[in-house]
Amino acid sequence: MRGVKDPHTGITDARLLCRIRESLRKISSQTVRKQYINKVRFRTRSPVTHNMKWHVKCELCGKVMPCDLKIWPTKKDGTPYKRPRRGFDVDHVVGNPPLTKLSELYEYVKSLFYGELRLLCFDCHKGHGVAKRELPKGEVE
Repeated sequence: MRGVKDPHTGITDARLLCRIRESLRKISSQTVRKQYINKVRFRTRSPVTHNMKWHVKCELCGKVMPCDLKIWPTKKDGTPYKRPRRGFDVDHVVGNPPLTKLSELYEYVKSLFYGELRLLCFDCHKGHGVAKRELPKGEVE
């Protein structure tokens, strides 16, 4: 048997942590990320329809895009996703710590809900894992 089931919950510790993690991420996406997008968005006139629309700006490349932008990205094997995705995403500047034990829950929640965020376009978000965060002059990590 791979994991020992807890007699009280009826599931393994790994499954419990997985459910906690997925629930917290869903709450985060509906609250913290939405608030961050509302904070950084701005209204500007659309060049096509000349109507005022909400836009956001990528913090790495400076690309300005409408909030309702949808794209059809491709998977690693080259096939497109089944549904269109938002053209930008909210990213944690410093990644979230792993949640492998219940004792690490506080640090995970603190990082998820109070960590530093930035808004990135789809292309920058896809490649941000390779590039290091740019620090202001004189600042050391």
